[in-house]
Amino acid sequence: GVRAAALIGHSLGEYVAACLAGVFSLGDALALVAVRGRLMQQLPGGAMLAISLPGSEVQSSLSRGLSLAAINGPNQCVISGPVAAVEALQQRLDHEAVTYRRLPTSHAFHSEMMEPILDAYLAQVKKVDLQPPQLPYVSNLTGTWITAAEATDPHYWIKHIRQPVRFAAGLGELLAEPANILLEIGPGWTLTTLAKRQKETPLDQVALTSLPQPLAQESEVKSILTTLGRLWLAGVAIDWPGLYVHEQRQRLPLPTYPFERQRYWIDPPDTNPTPAATGRQADIADWFYIPSWKRSVVSTAEHEGQTRSCWLLFVDDWGLGDRLAERLVQGHHDVIIVKPGAEFTKVDDRLYLLNPRQREDYQTLLNQPILLAKKPTKIVHLWSVTTTQDSSALDVDEAQTVGFYSLLYLAQALDDSGLTDALDLTVISNQMQDVTGAEQLCPAKATMLGPIKVIPQEYRNLSCRSVDIEVEMLGAAGEQTLLDHLLVELSGGKTEAVVAYRGKHRWVQTFEPIRLEGSDHPPSHLKVGGVYLITGGLGGVGLALAEYLAQTVQANLILTGRSPVPTRAAWDEWLAGHDEQDPLSRKIRNIQALEALGSELLVLQADVTDEERMKWVIAQSLARFGQIDGVIHAAGVLNADLIRHKTPEAAASTFAPKLKGTQVLMGLCDAIEPNFMLFCASLSSVIGGLGLADYAAANAYLDAAAQALSRRGTFAASISWDAWREVGMAQDIDPDMQQYLPETGLSPTEGKELFGRILGGNLSHVLVSTHNLGLRVAHSLPPRHPGNSLDTSVSQPRPELASVYVPPHNETEQKLAVIWQELLGFEQVGIHDNFFELGGDSLLSIQVIARAKQAGLQITIKDLLQHQTLKELADMAKPVDTIPSDSHSPDGNISFDRQVNNQTSPTLNEDTIPSEEGWSSLVALQPQGSVLPLFCVHPLLGVVFPYLQLAHNMGREQPFYGLQAVGLDGRQPPLTCFEDMAAHYIKAIRTVQPDGPYCLGGWSLGSWIAFEMAQQLQAAGDEVGLLAIIDTAAGIRTGSQWQRFRSAWALNTVIVRNIWPFVRDYFSLGTIRTRPSSTRDKGQTTISDGSSLMRWKQPIVRDMLNVWRANMRANSQYSPQPYSGSITVFRAIEENYQKGTTLCLNWDTLSQNVTAVDIPGNHFTALREPNVNVLAQRLRECMPSEYRVNP
Repeated sequence: GVRAAALIGHSLGEYVAACLAGVFSLGDALALVAVRGRLMQQLPGGAMLAISLPGSEVQSSLSRGLSLAAINGPNQCVISGPVAAVEALQQRLDHEAVTYRRLPTSHAFHSEMMEPILDAYLAQVKKVDLQPPQLPYVSNLTGTWITAAEATDPHYWIKHIRQPVRFAAGLGELLAEPANILLEIGPGWTLTTLAKRQKETPLDQVALTSLPQPLAQESEVKSILTTLGRLWLAGVAIDWPGLYVHEQRQRLPLPTYPFERQRYWIDPPDTNPTPAATGRQADIADWFYIPSWKRSVVSTAEHEGQTRSCWLLFVDDWGLGDRLAERLVQGHHDVIIVKPGAEFTKVDDRLYLLNPRQREDYQTLLNQPILLAKKPTKIVHLWSVTTTQDSSALDVDEAQTVGFYSLLYLAQALDDSGLTDALDLTVISNQMQDVTGAEQLCPAKATMLGPIKVIPQEYRNLSCRSVDIEVEMLGAAGEQTLLDHLLVELSGGKTEAVVAYRGKHRWVQTFEPIRLEGSDHPPSHLKVGGVYLITGGLGGVGLALAEYLAQTVQANLILTGRSPVPTRAAWDEWLAGHDEQDPLSRKIRNIQALEALGSELLVLQADVTDEERMKWVIAQSLARFGQIDGVIHAAGVLNADLIRHKTPEAAASTFAPKLKGTQVLMGLCDAIEPNFMLFCASLSSVIGGLGLADYAAANAYLDAAAQALSRRGTFAASISWDAWREVGMAQDIDPDMQQYLPETGLSPTEGKELFGRILGGNLSHVLVSTHNLGLRVAHSLPPRHPGNSLDTSVSQPRPELASVYVPPHNETEQKLAVIWQELLGFEQVGIHDNFFELGGDSLLSIQVIARAKQAGLQITIKDLLQHQTLKELADMAKPVDTIPSDSHSPDGNISFDRQVNNQTSPTLNEDTIPSEEGWSSLVALQPQGSVLPLFCVHPLLGVVFPYLQLAHNMGREQPFYGLQAVGLDGRQPPLTCFEDMAAHYIKAIRTVQPDGPYCLGGWSLGSWIAFEMAQQLQAAGDEVGLLAIIDTAAGIRTGSQWQRFRSAWALNTVIVRNIWPFVRDYFSLGTIRTRPSSTRDKGQTTISDGSSLMRWKQPIVRDMLNVWRANMRANSQYSPQPYSGSITVFRAIEENYQKGTTLCLNWDTLSQNVTAVDIPGNHFTALREPNVNVLAQRLRECMPSEYRVNP
């Protein structure tokens, strides 16, 4: 259906062009080619070398015997000659660091080595009737249009054998006409690639291929039809009737029997899903919210009929907890009481003392036999219930000990205990919430809101709620009413996260939207030429607010920060010696920009937590300006880490500027009496965030401090900001990443406008959210999920399987059967049943391992992958006490993936795999099978667990290997460029597959490394049978290095709503490090699954984040080059975040043969059930046909 307007061929390809142009008939052409080939085979062998240099430059320096064989591009040529001469040239090029590639040829074509056959070939050509061309084509000899005289001259075809191919010149002739469309005929896209590399090629040049590479997995018919469609889109007239004239419909007979209907779907538990969040609100005036309280009905009927359960009460000194315990005992509940003490003491089975400062005491408490037997389902924490007198004397640090740190240690102890059942944690306090406006507030207690928000986000089997009460002037009747209310609150199915009781009424916290309109006049709290102190003033947000003050009222500014700034005389020298991205250079330029706006600046180095230094700052400021009209507290530190790894030192570092710093400022403000005091807080205080328990707590303190300070007569306000873009933590993020990070965030311009509107009002707490805040708060809590197993409250009958049910025979089989039944939700499991056929996956695999260890059995993930029936696994299981004591390395480090490596098939030999002390990047996720293995490269955090379900679903006959990042073991430094990673991984895969064709795959960042591996394998002369890109866009990468806190922040602002399972996988897997602090932990590599999807006892986040940073650096430095092989892109069709991409996710900008395959799910669910089943099927279909596993 397509007719050419002109032709060009490369070397032998010119014979095809000449034949199509009518120079000789097809029979004559075939005869000439056969004679030509036979004569060449009679010649001595030779070699050819492709060199990345201009042909003229190479030709002038060629040694004797070598010839210039082809000029393919401005910096691409081919030389030809004897093997020894070519190898000598290779050595010289190595010395000169010139890129070259040895071509897989047997002879030195287009060189003087062809001369012995020229006479014999001339005689053969003279026998052919040569005709003038009827269709124009370009000559290889001249690089321009062939003439009739040349085409019909037999000597032309002799020169064609001997002289170089001037393909680049010929392409230039074709490209002189911009409207020309290039179509490559034949397998592959070598010529198309050469065409795109010409200087004359415009960016929008249409150059298409017709057939896939040899041995490629793509259907030739599909390739032809795809190209035909692209030609039609480019404006080429297609002969459609001619295309379809021979088509026949493929009729398939349907079965005559009815389809049997059997329902396998597992109904989800009844829930009341929250409506989907609306998008970013268009009007900036609608981005403001204030905390509010809504009356809620209290019904004692909800308490009736409660079943007996075990309660763990951390009782207060005031006595409310004791009286609550009495009422619970009267209701026939088991109650265990815990009180603060100097050291852990068991008074009796129902009363314990523990030191709130000792994290180990909480673990000792939970390990008590009665708690292990009773398994409390409700924990009530009342240590922050105090009298007014106690609260006024309560030290802020002491409040954290019995409040924030107590909840932190309790959550960590629950984590370590291996709890999988649902558990309700309720924190009862007083003087924490401002409901009526008449309360005497104790801001130090507000920090408990941080873990209250974050604990259920990180532990999905834990619910956590705050109940604030009044205890003063209750009287006996009031106290009984309060106890009645609390029993209802604690026993019923209440779900509100923050509740307060005032008198007889129950109040639920909400956030009401308000509109704050803009004004042409300066805000009422500002004055022209005023003096304003900004702590953290050299940070991104602080500088943005300083710029607003300078622009609006030409303010005099006092900016403080912990980092020193060079003296003004040294600024020019510093700027001249550092680039624009240098942090200090940016600060200096920002200061200069503020001064250019007319502001007078005083920049001082000071830590806001240092009271004496801040007194000095105040003295310097008053001496310079005479007064301070307002204080903006923008200093802050973010130490993001999951609760299980959160140390008191890290939390104290986060608390310092916002707790201690605020106290210092409040004390100093009593003397200077500013017009306002404003705290820069964060929405984390109400929506939490993974790894942000202490950060959310510190911001909740700022909110409470502003409310308390407002009651003293000073206008004080806390602004709970949404995330900021382009400044602060976002400032160093690569522009490519910016499009993802700030969907809900604020630009500096927006932030300044919001700041001005807030200063125009008198609200003590304003929350700023670009999206509906109520829905964001609701979405901040993932659906409650007790453990990770299926809901087993109602067990399902055993499904129909290929295996016949055979009950367990011995104790080991019985133990494993019970575990499988509980996790998979079936009434019975037979010994020949397959774990994965029953619905098991990588997440449940981890629980099987953990539960087995609790039952006294030692198995590994590799055991479960290779021995998938219950009997096979039982035969592999070992008693825990038989595990050698030296199974740990001397320094206590254990690589989880090393456990897989060391026990895989014999072909995976530690002596041959590139490793450091036995550690390998190659992980055999499924080593069985005789077809070509599939190698998949790790994503951003370096682990291979995202591929576990895919490896299983690919089938037992498909070998599947993962490639994990160097550095996960904590001993080797991570690699920092994709080229080095690719080279390292290629060495690893050659240990199990020495020769091609290689099948490579990657998801997310792994796609780029797999792409570079394919480039290097091709350059080495190896064939790549498959390059599978799983939902990753070309040209969209994540940018520059991030600090550890930036990484965690990105998790919260970009993908937290989508990848709960992956986040937990990442932070829970990889290198497992034993904790030396407790002897009971030694020799124990895993514990039972608690509340995360993957539960391991050892902290490994530091090593994984080191890998994260190294991969981010490598990603920012990588410059992909065009790839001559084929690429298959598996594109997730739901919620695709890859904006601005083509149907092939932009990979068609790097390769001329890209196939897009749609798969269900989104970027974060495509590798998980049920979507991974489809992905596995599509991958199997795309494997090279001769090596494919048929399902």
